[in-house]
Amino acid sequence: SNNSTNNSSNNSSDPYERYKNKKNEEISKGLDETETVNNNSSSGQDTTNSRNNSSSSSSQRDIVNKVFKKDDITSILINRWNSIDAGFMDILDTLIDNGHAHNEVDPETVDKINIDEGDINSGNIGVPNGYNDNQKAQFYLSEMGFDIGTNKDGSPLIDGDPGVKTSYSLILFQYYNNHYNSDKPTITGEINKETLEYLKNAAENGLTYEKIMKSDYVKNWTHGNPTIEKIKSDNGTYDINSDKFVRIAGGEYVEREAAIAWSMMVNAAIEHNKTADIKLNINKFKANSGYRTYKRQIELYFDELWADGSDAWNPTFADYTAANEAKKEIRKNWWYRKILDSNEWNEYKDDLRGHGNSNHGYGLAIDFRTGDPGSEGHGKGFAKTEEVRWLLHNAPLYGFTPNFDNRYGIPATPNKTVFKETWHWNYQPTYAQEFVTKWDLRR
Repeated sequence: SNNSTNNSSNNSSDPYERYKNKKNEEISKGLDETETVNNNSSSGQDTTNSRNNSSSSSSQRDIVNKVFKKDDITSILINRWNSIDAGFMDILDTLIDNGHAHNEVDPETVDKINIDEGDINSGNIGVPNGYNDNQKAQFYLSEMGFDIGTNKDGSPLIDGDPGVKTSYSLILFQYYNNHYNSDKPTITGEINKETLEYLKNAAENGLTYEKIMKSDYVKNWTHGNPTIEKIKSDNGTYDINSDKFVRIAGGEYVEREAAIAWSMMVNAAIEHNKTADIKLNINKFKANSGYRTYKRQIELYFDELWADGSDAWNPTFADYTAANEAKKEIRKNWWYRKILDSNEWNEYKDDLRGHGNSNHGYGLAIDFRTGDPGSEGHGKGFAKTEEVRWLLHNAPLYGFTPNFDNRYGIPATPNKTVFKETWHWNYQPTYAQEFVTKWDLRR
């Protein structure tokens, strides 16, 4: 290798390039020493050509494959570290330093190496050029060991789309950071310059997902009472930019404690998938709806009324109940749109059959994208998807309750729950405890 090239390339923003240029000579040196050992051994394996192309590779995976038996050592290390990161490469260094190469490396050798993740991941971390803010956040989270999703080749999914895994990771990090950082940064679920700075500092100082989850504050988490008091006149009037609301996957805002509980629950679902025969589709825990303004609730209520061709609730317009599509549209444009585009809709609060009392108006309800039609259709009846069945057995542990037919109280078992809406879950930690107790649920 050319020393001047190595020195100048250590400042590259691409961590793969930095590693390659920094370690190329050491890898070659390690192989030279290993060749001597191997050539004097009974195996008599010739390893002379295994390093010839290592200097031209910009991929850590390629470097590994040129040093060790192809695929075997790569899979061992990836299975242990989840991604090709600084810790992955530090293990590689240790193996080389100890004279291991090619077929001499086995899982036992890797498992005997004891390296602290904080020491491995500490130091300056360069974000690849061209990343937008969302990608930067994903990069730092993946460096800390969060599961933000993976590409087909096993590398972290850094696509700039803050989906369920990115969102839950960010909220868990902010929850931890809010407690342990003296600045007490707000939990927002948002990716902005302040959040990126905290993420960068944390990653460079060796904070990891494992450390976060093992911290007393996170390990002993229990669902907190909502920060919003349910007062009917306040329903749907809140400012989502206040510290009482947090953004979750799907771009929806929910009450802060509900958001934290959601992130803890998603983490549990991801852990479940590690051993489950039937895997959950984590993307189905994305929010289709969270907080709704009062006006939005009325808008949806009108949509529902006209969808079934009935507006008999208002006698003044009882003559317009025919199922004719054209007349429905006329009624929408003339009545529904007219009042929603002005302040007239405020005058009809008493006519809306109690509408405006939804938990969505307090940010205490989440409609998931479960896609579960229920056994009776339109989300009603018994759950049909694995995700909703999992929620029944786990969501109450995180403070969430199903939207079910409660005429006879809480069902005897989770599987006997008859849903009104399979997708709708309310954050009601006190009530949820009744489900936990009756169903004997455990984390």
